[in-house]
Amino acid sequence: MAKTTMQVVEAIENQALEIQNDYDHQIDQVHQDYKNRLAEQKRELEISRDKKLAELEGSLKERLRHAEQELEDALNHNQKRIDDALEISKTEYVPQIIKEVVKRYGN
Repeated sequence: MAKTTMQVVEAIENQALEIQNDYDHQIDQVHQDYKNRLAEQKRELEISRDKKLAELEGSLKERLRHAEQELEDALNHNQKRIDDALEISKTEYVPQIIKEVVKRYGN
């Protein structure tokens, strides 16, 4: 009878080990599932981030191009104003210079 009791105890221990191994396997599977989900979420976030960065980069490049064009237009406008001012100065000052030269040095 002792042998039978020992066999029952061993059978119970074997079942307990199987259950423990099953739980360990389930725990490992849950860990792996979470790792996989986290990796997938990370990939999705990276894709989303890269897409947003590309959109922002495009927007900023367009704003930079627009600002550069405005700067070029302002520089051209200012240069034209300078040229116009110099031309007016020439037409006003040339007769005055001639008068002054004639006055100082005669006819």
